[in-house]
Amino acid sequence: MAIQKTVVLEEDSADAKAVEPQIDITMTKAEQDSIGIVLHSKDALKLLNSETVSTGKNKKTFLPGLQWFDTRLTNVVNSAGNDDPFADQLLLDLERQIDTLGETIVAKTEDLQAKIKELFDYNEATLKKNVSAHIAEVSVKLNYPLSNRMLWVIKAVDRMLFLVYQAEKHNIIYTRAAKEYRTDAKRMVRNLFRSLNKFNHTGITRTDVAHATKRTEIAYNQNKDIALTLPVLLMEERADCAPYVATRHGDRLDKKTREKIVRLYADADRQSHEEISEDQLMKSESDAPSRGLDDALASEAAPDFAVQSVK
Repeated sequence: MAIQKTVVLEEDSADAKAVEPQIDITMTKAEQDSIGIVLHSKDALKLLNSETVSTGKNKKTFLPGLQWFDTRLTNVVNSAGNDDPFADQLLLDLERQIDTLGETIVAKTEDLQAKIKELFDYNEATLKKNVSAHIAEVSVKLNYPLSNRMLWVIKAVDRMLFLVYQAEKHNIIYTRAAKEYRTDAKRMVRNLFRSLNKFNHTGITRTDVAHATKRTEIAYNQNKDIALTLPVLLMEERADCAPYVATRHGDRLDKKTREKIVRLYADADRQSHEEISEDQLMKSESDAPSRGLDDALASEAAPDFAVQSVK
């Protein structure tokens, strides 16, 4: 005999106990992107990593590379984010100098290409390049946009030096000229790297400058190789790669700080002009031609006035 079992299903009720909502999130750290790049010249390859070379008896010279540049850039970028105007200025200067160098390298490359083409066209010859003739495949991981900007300049240098090799090989330029191309390119890139040595962290902010604090004088002395401009101080000019300044809403100066800085610069500029005018007056009087013996004797006894340049 079959037994029939009846199952009663409970209906949903508003009074039923709600289940506590739960969302589980597992944070993961994304791997840093790497750039794969092909280089054709050993000289360009040397610009990626630093090296120490012997320059004489017991003398060594440090040659900075892109990796060193990216590491040292951390201090400058962090300082610029903390409202240090000297760091901001250096980033802007570097950005402009990198772009200028890139344009210079491209112009030289185009000139070499034109010379090679002219020679082969004149001789009704063709140049068959081996596209796989590269010396290294490099994987590059950098932290800052400015470092990547520098990487593209190094690649431009690599392209130019490969053409220099072709031009030298086919007797379009002499060996001495080829050597100058290589030496000048490496020197210009490394000089940009070394520009980071101009900056010294002092913890200064634009507020310090506005109030002329003791820290301001220290910062100016320790960063004397950085020419701080008024547009950078007023945050009217900043590098494309400059970080956001958390203490400055919208990367703008507050009205009071701006007015104080403008007033300080106006006073300094007026004082500078007054000092120059006074020195010029002294010089013009000492240079005036003597009108008699008494004047000549008086001029011999008078002290010499030197005109001092005022920054």
